Amino acid sequence: ARVLVADVGEHSPHRQSVSLYIFAAPAPSNQTDGRSFQHLVVRYRAGAQNCEAVAVDVKNRRILLLGKSALAGNMYQVSLPDRFASSGGNDVTQIEATAVPIRKTPIPMATGMDLCPKSGDLWISSYFHAFCYPDNKGKTLQARLQSAPNVVALPSLKQVEAIAIDDKNRVWVTSEGKPARMQRVLIEK
Repeated sequence: ARVLVADVGEHSPHRQSVSLYIFAAPAPSNQTDGRSFQHLVVRYRAGAQNCEAVAVDVKNRRILLLGKSALAGNMYQVSLPDRFASSGGNDVTQIEATAVPIRKTPIPMATGMDLCPKSGDLWISSYFHAFCYPDNKGKTLQARLQSAPNVVALPSLKQVEAIAIDDKNRVWVTSEGKPARMQRVLIEK
């Protein structure tokens, strides 16, 4: 398993690139110093973008980035690099990448994104709602993004900033602030 850390927030048009860091995930009982990793230097073709929502699509070997704007955001993709072999020292591999546009989405103020590991559903959070694009088998992500998502109300939190789906298909969100509260999203069936 690997861990992705994203430094992608963009509130200034002067930032020329964003960074994605990929680390080997240590076993819970092991310690690591985090000195070996892949550093993806990502540029957008159209220039700087405001982005807070990032997800890894392991099945299709890509990293998804969703722009944050008041009305709609652009979905981009970057290829997920192959695993690297670390010698145990300070191994940093830098990879230059260009974010390729997939499609504009009608999601305002996207703050988080995750793919369900079991169902393949794509979940996106904003400050007030969660949006689900179900994995309709056989449809590409671009085709799925053309349809209207399922809209789900979020728990009452200060400012939802992240969304995650666990291995039991439960959807969780967390907020800004101290303490950063985490709550489960209740989905009506």
